[in-house]
Amino acid sequence: MKKDNPTKKEITIKIRDKEFKINFVSNFIFNQWTSMQKTLDYVAKKSDEWKKVIQDMENEKISVEDAESKIKVIQKEIGNSDHVLFFSKRMEIVQELCESNDIEFNKRWWERKTEPEDINSFIIQCIRKDTLKKT
Repeated sequence: MKKDNPTKKEITIKIRDKEFKINFVSNFIFNQWTSMQKTLDYVAKKSDEWKKVIQDMENEKISVEDAESKIKVIQKEIGNSDHVLFFSKRMEIVQELCESNDIEFNKRWWERKTEPEDINSFIIQCIRKDTLKKT
């Protein structure tokens, strides 16, 4: 007979027309999500720098040439941190969550039947599962 582990909570997450029962979230998931969030924070910071360069140019605090030069530096610093990379990373996290909970991962369904917010919500709910109250 299987004993209940009071430290392990199972949650059911509803995404569109499917329900997912999650009872295990590995350290790998936490590390991947944290890494992605740090990169997003970095890109957001660089975006703010970009906006400031444009604003300074519009307010004639810097020349167009200086603005172009600064924007090229910012673009180089951001590098491959684009939305395609983030979509791929989020899908890897979703796949790991599904597989580690014995749920068939249907990439086609996740790509075609969900919105970005669905994926983010799924991941966040999984990560927070041990802090959520059981319903």
